[in-house]
Amino acid sequence: MLAGLVGAVGLAACGRPAEAELLKVTDPSTVPATPPPSAAPPPSTSGTPTPSASAAPATTAPTTTAATTTPPRALPKGVLAGYWPTWIPDAVRIRDLPAAYGMVHLFAATPAGTDGTLTWAKPGDGRGAATHLREDVAYARATQKRAVLLSIGGAGHGLTFGSRAVSTRFVDSVRRIVDAELGAVDGIDLNTFEAEQAPNTDEYAWVSRTLKATYGKNFLVTAPPAPWSEIDEAFCRDLARAGLLDLCGPQFYDGPGLTDAAYIADTAAHWATLVGADRLYIGFGVIANAPNYLTAAQCATAYKGVAAAVPGVRGAFCWNTSADEAAGWAFAKTVGPLVSA
Repeated sequence: MLAGLVGAVGLAACGRPAEAELLKVTDPSTVPATPPPSAAPPPSTSGTPTPSASAAPATTAPTTTAATTTPPRALPKGVLAGYWPTWIPDAVRIRDLPAAYGMVHLFAATPAGTDGTLTWAKPGDGRGAATHLREDVAYARATQKRAVLLSIGGAGHGLTFGSRAVSTRFVDSVRRIVDAELGAVDGIDLNTFEAEQAPNTDEYAWVSRTLKATYGKNFLVTAPPAPWSEIDEAFCRDLARAGLLDLCGPQFYDGPGLTDAAYIADTAAHWATLVGADRLYIGFGVIANAPNYLTAAQCATAYKGVAAAVPGVRGAFCWNTSADEAAGWAFAKTVGPLVSA
């Protein structure tokens, strides 16, 4: 069934890595010669850019000092995550998201070009989300005990890690955004590999190791791969086995056949063999009246099928919180209890 979808679905939206020295996987012979492409959550109301990279080599790690604040926390038993898009003019404040959302992906920082440098734009301030962003992130993390992650990339915003110099600038940019603009976060979400881009696994591994060394072992690294992509499978498998990918969220939306409940359960079971059930959370899209998306009730049915097929699955994510709010927070209300059960 998976093979049939590869040809049927001509889209992707995430990011993956490739290099040998850092992987230390169980079977090094399985590391792909060419790194994987990816899939990033498709925006509900606007698109996103694209870059790729290369630059002069640099072998020393960046030296930015991490902020001293609430340290990243370990993953909860059940994860319900929501992608929080910043382009919404009157975005809901993070602290006002339903309590069911224990993880929030700030979507998104994007590459400024091909050299690894990132840019970050605050959300619309119609309800004060921009004015209070830094304090809301701190409140969500310390008081509400949510995990807040910086999502990077997105549809049309891929990045090719062609050298250590590019990777170093990328890490420097993440540190600048996290420390100077957000105050602190619990991790990053890599949406930087998409379509036919072959991720450089070695460089992604270096990025993950460097950020975990900077912010602590609980600093999360997540990615939302294309569920049908063999390249993404190899990429996520190898990073997970190396302990450098904490959550993997295949995206079951925005493509023909991806919303079939049986396909979701079967494919999730396959992904669990690659990354482990405890590193797997299921990506659902809930944009109203959009083709190849689901209602919250359909997401709940599909998730029940996944939970039966994959005991110990970590949870699910919603693309996106703005669409869920428009639906009366139906996803949080219906899928949230299933994840926390």
